[in-house]
Amino acid sequence: MQDTELIKHIGKIIRFYRLKNNLTQEQLSEYADCSCGFIGQIERGESKISLSVLSKIINTLKIDANELFWGTDTHTSESQQLDNQIALYAKQLSIDKKHIVLNLMDDLKNLN
Repeated sequence: MQDTELIKHIGKIIRFYRLKNNLTQEQLSEYADCSCGFIGQIERGESKISLSVLSKIINTLKIDANELFWGTDTHTSESQQLDNQIALYAKQLSIDKKHIVLNLMDDLKNLN
């Protein structure tokens, strides 16, 4: 991906997650410590973004950094979003709880 394509791709994903989180550009700009106009420029792919601002945006919107740089597009399927969320939750569980979840998932799979 060339720089201009990457900048536009990142902007689209940021906009997608901002709207998904029901945030205005102004609200996101407050969290990211930048201007509202700059958020608009980022979302339209008109401006490069510093790592500091990008980090604040990623953390605020809970974006998977892999999706930002290597994801397919801003329209990540609901299934993929759920997979990502389940994986994030699973990482926080103890080993015993992970076994319980795995057994539960096996039982659910067998219901089909």
